[in-house]
Amino acid sequence: MLLNHIKGPTRFVDLRKVDGIVYPTFQLACKAYELLGDDKEWSEAFCEAITTATSPQLRQLFVSIVLFCEIVDPLVLFNQFWHSMHDDILYRLRTSFKMPNLILSNDQLKNYVLYELEQLFNDAATTLQDHKLPMANGQWPIVN
Repeated sequence: MLLNHIKGPTRFVDLRKVDGIVYPTFQLACKAYELLGDDKEWSEAFCEAITTATSPQLRQLFVSIVLFCEIVDPLVLFNQFWHSMHDDILYRLRTSFKMPNLILSNDQLKNYVLYELEQLFNDAATTLQDHKLPMANGQWPIVN
């Protein structure tokens, strides 16, 4: 992409230089040139899906977008929509522990969502880390 944009580079470092600043990676240089798109279309797709999809379907959609689409920053998309991916998790916990008023913190819910996403990524022979996403921290709330 940079080769099509920069005229006459003689060294690789020339490809990473934008307005006199040498960026550490080619990707950052592309961002500085505004050659990379944003994830607006994936964000819009998620917004549309939220109105009709279940939480498990939204998690699967997220994994599919990350795996098969040209997404710039999966973490931004995750942070934007993880709140829509946990309803079934909370319901399952409340049901299995017979605690209809069980409340989990946002960090705990996010941790469960990450765990569920990791399972889906593992089914596709990859991991959250492979896509620069955080891993579940392995701390599960103790329910009495």
